[in-house]
Amino acid sequence: MANIRVVKTFNNNVMLAKTSKHEEIILIGKGIAYGLKPNDIVDETRIEKRFKLDSKEAVNHYVELLNSIPESRLDLTKKIIEYAEKELGVTFHESIFIGLVDHISYAIDRYKEGQQMSNALLWEIQRFYQKEYKVAKGALKIIEEEEHVILNDDEAGFIAMHFVNEQTSDNSQDAIMTAKTINDILTIVRMHFKMDLDENSMAYTRFITHIRYFLHRTQTISNEDDFLFNQVKTKYPETYECVKRIRVYLLESLDISLTNEEMLYFMLHVHRLTQRERSK
Repeated sequence: MANIRVVKTFNNNVMLAKTSKHEEIILIGKGIAYGLKPNDIVDETRIEKRFKLDSKEAVNHYVELLNSIPESRLDLTKKIIEYAEKELGVTFHESIFIGLVDHISYAIDRYKEGQQMSNALLWEIQRFYQKEYKVAKGALKIIEEEEHVILNDDEAGFIAMHFVNEQTSDNSQDAIMTAKTINDILTIVRMHFKMDLDENSMAYTRFITHIRYFLHRTQTISNEDDFLFNQVKTKYPETYECVKRIRVYLLESLDISLTNEEMLYFMLHVHRLTQRERSK
């Protein structure tokens, strides 16, 4: 009979285990590790999430990480993930636990040392990922209750992006379509302005963030910004022509029609992205 056996427990809810095929995995589940010792058989009905480790280096890295994080923060992160999944109605990829517990623990340590990081993408996250950001603000309240620290909105933005990036898709083709569409839109911009784009710039990152949001949006966006749309269109005619090409591409390739407000945001991002290159 194939059994999963304990390698090391980190607290009552998190452990490193080994399958009958000698694959090492991190298991998460309420009370899954309670009272267990190395080589004990794991009750698989208690497994809520499993995270497969691809190499010995990965095993060593994650064991070192989990050993360095207080037990209370492991439980805190598990609580936040469960809260976020319930509020967002999604299932996260198993890997969210490792990335999020590392981030939250480091953020708490920074706070206690009087340091807090600024989030250059906070405005975009608040605008484009409103649901995830709202849940991340709820996560900050959980952190305050459990750890007695008050993290700022920038940290809510960082946590929100963990929620965005770790949502599993029911259709693996979605990720392929998104990647292709982003690449095609960037190609349109490069060809229209006949320039290379700085992929390490903040403007580039913001533009990619905007495209991802646009492709995954679920709510209809209103047309209340027609006045501003016309102003920007008049002020940046070359940018407007480029975005018209993007509009045609999206309509022909994906059957997506851009509203004036969507055109406006594309114009602002494309102008910011290309202005940097033209000013060099």
